[in-house]
Amino acid sequence: MRFIAGSISALMVFSTLAYYKCSASSLKPPPEFLNAEMANADDEHTGSCFSVGVVITANYALRRAGVKTWQSLDNNRWRFQMENMESGPGGPQHAFESITFELHGDRAWPIAYANSQSNDAPLASGVIQLLEAPQQYRSVKVARCK
Repeated sequence: MRFIAGSISALMVFSTLAYYKCSASSLKPPPEFLNAEMANADDEHTGSCFSVGVVITANYALRRAGVKTWQSLDNNRWRFQMENMESGPGGPQHAFESITFELHGDRAWPIAYANSQSNDAPLASGVIQLLEAPQQYRSVKVARCK
């Protein structure tokens, strides 16, 4: 009897994991895009010492729950968006944050930033805010900065 119960439990766990893996959105940028150094939002596009993948992971995977999606705008431009529900004075409210990158050589330039507090948030302040998390967590830097 225990064998049957254990087999059924294992089958349920496996089928749930398989369903989750097959139904999850797998669209994401290629590794060369995620490994590109994120540029600052200045006119010279100076490097930040952190890759796009590290910045996204430090900001969204480690400290915020929500739905995270990548959208390909063309070969060199990708938009990352994180959405969730937050408690507000009138009940749950939709919250989002999105940043668009454009690949230029070995750097990804942030070209647009928006969030639910201000749909036209200044790009520079959004990038500064995004770069605080990898600095705080002492994340891995790109080879140029080691």
